[in-house]
Amino acid sequence: MENLFYVAALRDKGDKFVLEMKYDEIASRHARGQFFMQLQNRQKDADRDAKLLGMLKEWAKEKRKFLSAKETALAGATANSYIYYSQLSADAGHPTFSSLNRYLVSDEMQEDSIRGIDFNPIPEEHEMTDTLSWACEAAISVCVGVNEMLGHTPASEDLFKLANEYAALEGIAAS
Repeated sequence: MENLFYVAALRDKGDKFVLEMKYDEIASRHARGQFFMQLQNRQKDADRDAKLLGMLKEWAKEKRKFLSAKETALAGATANSYIYYSQLSADAGHPTFSSLNRYLVSDEMQEDSIRGIDFNPIPEEHEMTDTLSWACEAAISVCVGVNEMLGHTPASEDLFKLANEYAALEGIAAS
């Protein structure tokens, strides 16, 4: 999904978004370097540490700002897709109650009564359908967005057919 957000923002904002990506990269390198230097149990190496400290000073002079998936989605034509992304993150991408709850086996007679843990829960049918649908939609949208940025390549017609086929299948799955 994040690729979809980036492609849409690149298409809509062009070089301005490329610059935002650069600032994000610098922020990420700076944060990782600082984290590494804070590790108490790391193996010290005077030459490497001096080089990293020099790089940290250089990165600190540059503009840096992390991109957020939400802001990136809102920056392009993908704002509505952010809800899929946030649902997938809540379900599986992060250790939330939503994601962990699927592994808890509860006593149906007593609310909030946990009997055990199921390490291999069977997903509900709608979860599989939704996940596959959102992944297909994102992949097709990334291809369409990149194709648009490239000036509508010869693949345009095939992408149009693929998008229509997906829409037809999506309609069948919904019924």
